[in-house]
Amino acid sequence: MRKWTLTLTSFTLALGLVALANAQQGGRGGFGGFGGGTAGRNDPIQLLNNASVKKELDLSEEQVEKIPEAVMKSLAEVLSSDQMNRFKQIELQQRGSSALADAKIQDALKLTDEQRSNLKTIQEDIRREQKELFAGGTRGGDFKGIQEKMENFRKESQTKVLGVLTADQKKAWRQMTGEPFKLERPTFGGGNFGGKGTRNKKTDNE
Repeated sequence: MRKWTLTLTSFTLALGLVALANAQQGGRGGFGGFGGGTAGRNDPIQLLNNASVKKELDLSEEQVEKIPEAVMKSLAEVLSSDQMNRFKQIELQQRGSSALADAKIQDALKLTDEQRSNLKTIQEDIRREQKELFAGGTRGGDFKGIQEKMENFRKESQTKVLGVLTADQKKAWRQMTGEPFKLERPTFGGGNFGGKGTRNKKTDNE
């Protein structure tokens, strides 16, 4: 379940790329459910992540775990090879250091048993520290403060996790994540909904 939650944002982005690819191929509809035949369409990934929908469909844990992989397979039928490769890089960047808990990623990086054990311990500590750090909530609506705190915590966590890797493994990880990409989140009232992502010069992958 944790893996499914961590990748939800990435697969929501994936649906946007699918919409873009369909538009390039002459398909109808617009990004984000606006325009054409997609108006009002719900994001199927978000729907499947909804507790009431899971209950209605009686989804098993096994089925839930298979959904991200099924989405990726479907994307490969829509996106070009270059688009798919880049999306995989962006998806890994969005998952951040948590992606290194994925057995497939660990295999690709050829982590030793000791490294896998150390990563597990570090990530358990990170989850505990994160829970303790934000247990008090936003404290009076200080959203900017909590955002800065989360960003600092994310960078510290990334440093700890990447510290387990050898120089060659770090190099392989940078190749897997590709050139840094800054994902712009939709904002309401700021004229930035559906804005294009931009390249970011600084990244934790460096």
